[in-house]
Amino acid sequence: MMQNLLLTKTNSAIFTLTILLIGSSTFIYTNNKHSVSNIEDFESPVAACIQALPKKKRSSHYESIVVQINTDLQKDIILKETDTTYCNKFGCAYELCLITNTSAEIIPFGYTAKRLVVKNTHNNGLYDIQLLGEQATDLQWDGNQYIISGHSQITEPAEHYH
Repeated sequence: MMQNLLLTKTNSAIFTLTILLIGSSTFIYTNNKHSVSNIEDFESPVAACIQALPKKKRSSHYESIVVQINTDLQKDIILKETDTTYCNKFGCAYELCLITNTSAEIIPFGYTAKRLVVKNTHNNGLYDIQLLGEQATDLQWDGNQYIISGHSQITEPAEHYH
């Protein structure tokens, strides 16, 4: 029993330390659901992306950045929330929206950063991302969501900083 309690406290301390280390450059509010909207129903791809967001986030204010996120030839959209509800000392929340000829799909992301860089390397069909805050945090697509792959030096973006 004492061993299990000690192990639980150790795991809890490691988890807390991990969250603190991540928190120095990002804040996580994970949304693991894919949401899709029909692009033909909206005046623009950005409007379709916003409609694909969870309902409570649709009324937020966004900057949109057109950039390639996946390895197809279609340009996608990064939504940067500018509403103070989703911004903190670590930066603002970002949403990633994949565009096809017929749909806009929000993919699981849920990270906050001061700046976001789409790198020129990719995994499982989506480009790697670097979040910039007090340090650079590298993310890779694992086939279902972006996961932290490490911390590194700031790299040159594939297209531009956001």
